[in-house]
Amino acid sequence: MRAGLAGTAAQRQGFFVQVFNFTGMTQTVIGSNLGGGPNGDANAHVTLSTTDPQRSGSEPHAVRYGLPVSIPPGQCRYLRITWISRDCLPKQDIAGMDWVELRVRVGWTTRTEYIQFNEGFYLGHGGYCAR
Repeated sequence: MRAGLAGTAAQRQGFFVQVFNFTGMTQTVIGSNLGGGPNGDANAHVTLSTTDPQRSGSEPHAVRYGLPVSIPPGQCRYLRITWISRDCLPKQDIAGMDWVELRVRVGWTTRTEYIQFNEGFYLGHGGYCAR
């Protein structure tokens, strides 16, 4: 997936990924060790939708987000990653991410899980960017 980064800096950007709990136990996402957004900004945030969007027929923008969020067996949530771009990408540059790290509690155990984005999420220079 690739999105253009055009216009001025300091704009909130982000994307959604739908995650499913195929296990037989409730999994609670308690946080993320996300270091930054696709262009290296340190102000990236990871949150999950608080309800199962498939059961309510909700689009990503129509649900509430937070952490910690529990995902019961057989349900899904939207994973939302947002950041504020502090600078524009120079021509010919791209920046991105192809995974996110989550801290997940299952029963008494807390572990780190990695969600892969297959080909990744990348930003490319999208046009004139005033400096």
